[in-house]
Amino acid sequence: MSLANTPDKALDVPPALKSSLAPNEQIVGAERYSDSHGEHLLIMSELDAPAKGGGKATSLSASAFNKNGTREWIIRDGAECPAGSPSKPSFFPDTATTTDLNKDGIAEVTVAYRLSCGIGQEPADIKVIMRQGESKFAIRGQTLVRTAGQPAQGGARKPDASLLQPENTVFLNHMTSIWNKIYIQKFEDEEKIQSPVQALVGDYNLTSSTTVPASTWGFNKAHISIRKLDDRHVVILFACEWKREPKAACDEYYYAQWRDGGVFMQDMNTDLMRMYFDPSSRQLTVIRRGVDENSSMRRDVFGPVNGDPADATLARRLKRSEKSSVHPENLRVFGPYNKWQYENNRIEFQGTKP
Repeated sequence: MSLANTPDKALDVPPALKSSLAPNEQIVGAERYSDSHGEHLLIMSELDAPAKGGGKATSLSASAFNKNGTREWIIRDGAECPAGSPSKPSFFPDTATTTDLNKDGIAEVTVAYRLSCGIGQEPADIKVIMRQGESKFAIRGQTLVRTAGQPAQGGARKPDASLLQPENTVFLNHMTSIWNKIYIQKFEDEEKIQSPVQALVGDYNLTSSTTVPASTWGFNKAHISIRKLDDRHVVILFACEWKREPKAACDEYYYAQWRDGGVFMQDMNTDLMRMYFDPSSRQLTVIRRGVDENSSMRRDVFGPVNGDPADATLARRLKRSEKSSVHPENLRVFGPYNKWQYENNRIEFQGTKP
């Protein structure tokens, strides 16, 4: 199935649909698309109404209509803002997409919006919502507010549990790419901000490795060494010993880049993993999803240590990981790390965000 979609820049919405809206309801975005169920029209609209105390209540709606003008589904949200608020809840209409990521012939429609009154420099609630027929997926969280001379605020996000299922990875990646376009609120020049990659630099030993369901798909021991390459990049060297095959090769390396207010791991070969870092305890947590029939999940927790691993096996494998990261053949095949893509896998800083 070839998905067809046409952004309706002129907002040429049929009169019959326009007449179904409230008198003051403003259409802020529209897009025509088709899938195996026929032709559809996405309409995003915003409606302002008086609220208590002289404020304003803004309702957001995103609806899909079929070619007969029948509404197929609707997304509703909104918030009230005090009188004199500098902004109001609103869509990010330019980020709306219609796709067929899983190639099943049914279009996925994704919209993003914020629920903010623009008061002060507080993080705003934002959401990325995907509809695929009756199915709904969401990433909810806050903008990351960056102000010169102050710690960053906000930036947390939480995807629906259903998005963490292996079969929905393609949805999660797409929605994350949209999230990354909207979650930054800048109140200063980029040059004035100190790179947070230094906070990650150090060595870490495995403290626990657990799987759900329980299995031998875990580590007996492991070590992570994060080393600074420049003000924007680090290399993450990894050495380990499998529970099920202690003598099998077990080493890897990844790159991460600071950009747009966050630290992002490379896109290549990281679709099934996420990393979390707590600056106060310097604890690293790595979550991996398996591709087995049980949809296994593994949680590896690492604590800070001083220097290279004392264990001879891990030390040897860490050295091999380091050599691989700078091997001329890998450089020839994959190119220099500063030319890699870093778009979809943000390292989540817990507590103070980068």
